[in-house]
Amino acid sequence: MQIEGASFDLSDKELFCIEEQEVFDVIYSVVRDFNCLPPGLKFNLVETLRSNLSVLLPNIDSLSRASMSSPSDATPITDRIASHRNALKIYSFFLLSIVLTEESATESCTRAKVIFVLKLQIVQIIFTLVFVSDFILP
Repeated sequence: MQIEGASFDLSDKELFCIEEQEVFDVIYSVVRDFNCLPPGLKFNLVETLRSNLSVLLPNIDSLSRASMSSPSDATPITDRIASHRNALKIYSFFLLSIVLTEESATESCTRAKVIFVLKLQIVQIIFTLVFVSDFILP
């Protein structure tokens, strides 16, 4: 599977396709070699990961509220919350790995504008994650 295919899978399939071993492995390899990607593919990958994470966060909130309101059917909801948490961790890991990769590349090159935009996006995500984990996740 190529990066274009993986990016398509991330944007076309369920949010949880990132948990599929094949998709995870491809994205992991691409993130590991992020510096070698052309700028367009870098942008598409970061945007897809960011977008999926943004969609995932409200779903976790909804599931948490549902689990509190209907404790009789808690097992399936608990499994879904666990899957959401796992996907949340994976998306966060990949985005933070990209930021760290770009920061280390910046030390030897001058890509300040790209780094600045990536940092802003990641900071927004981290603030959101902190808020979600403090107030929503049991």
